[in-house]
Amino acid sequence: TPQTIQRFQQVPSQQGQTSPLLQYFGILLDQGKLNKFESLELCKPVLQQGRKQLLEKWLKEEKLECSEELGDLVKQVDPTLALSVYLRANVP
Repeated sequence: TPQTIQRFQQVPSQQGQTSPLLQYFGILLDQGKLNKFESLELCKPVLQQGRKQLLEKWLKEEKLECSEELGDLVKQVDPTLALSVYLRANVP
């Protein structure tokens, strides 16, 4: 999986179109839950684009595997949402 994600990250995006990486993650989300690595890699560009509402949606749908690392990433944007991630990941 990391190799596949890396390949999609290297594909240039067309102006005004969804990036190939986000299209790939969209397909994975339609099929089920993402693993820890996929969740982190998806949330990085989504949070950079200021689309926190997508992250909230996926958390409610239990599409992401929560982890301490994901919580740390989310904390930079929304400490309250990060608390939810930490709780779901059972981080002490």
